[in-house]
Amino acid sequence: MLDVPALLLTSLKELTEEQLKTFQSHLTNGWMLGFPLIPESHLENSDRQDTVDQMVQRYGPERAVGITFCILREMKLDDLAENLQRDHTRVLLLISLEELTEDQLKTFQSKLNVGRMLGSPPIPESQLENSDRQDTVDQMVERYSPEEAVRKTLRILREINLDDLAENLERYYTRGNIARMYINLYITITVQCRSNQKEHSTDFIITFSRLLFYNVYSFYILHLSHLADALIQSDLQIGAFTL
Repeated sequence: MLDVPALLLTSLKELTEEQLKTFQSHLTNGWMLGFPLIPESHLENSDRQDTVDQMVQRYGPERAVGITFCILREMKLDDLAENLQRDHTRVLLLISLEELTEDQLKTFQSKLNVGRMLGSPPIPESQLENSDRQDTVDQMVERYSPEEAVRKTLRILREINLDDLAENLERYYTRGNIARMYINLYITITVQCRSNQKEHSTDFIITFSRLLFYNVYSFYILHLSHLADALIQSDLQIGAFTL
């Protein structure tokens, strides 16, 4: 199983040279509000490996995944973005399952093939029989969406009283999601302003998007306490706000 920097490198290897330059320009031109820019001089003549190293060093592995996902979507490379999200989910789930004993793994698998979980069909017992951790993760990601696979894993881990493991998974998965949510929010606001032919300044868009994001975050604080705990622990800094 690839680690996060290797996943990012795999994605960038799918880009043409022209697409790589476009990708790098998104990291340097200021559209990713709330995240520190990578100076253009640091990416000048940089190859794919150098670009990955710069992102991981500046943003951390999980946030680098979220930022890469959003840039790929902005570049209309949706298949590549979805593959990255799916493979990243596999990495996080496998890390969690590797912490289980053999008995705990059997219990975890049994909960995947009994009844309906969160409105989704169970995985047939025959497909999990003699399956190791990697096979179990692959079955979950192929059968459910990445988000569903994470939700189910969190629920099962808590049911078998592995709360610390669940919190770690939630924290790392949330970091990438917050990066994607914030950047997508800014893109949405920008596109909406342009589509309505309104002449809003960059400062207005920055202020409005930050304010709206802060209100969304406040909703999580008030109504989803376990997710709020993960966000607070992540020490994520967005603009003037420290989460």
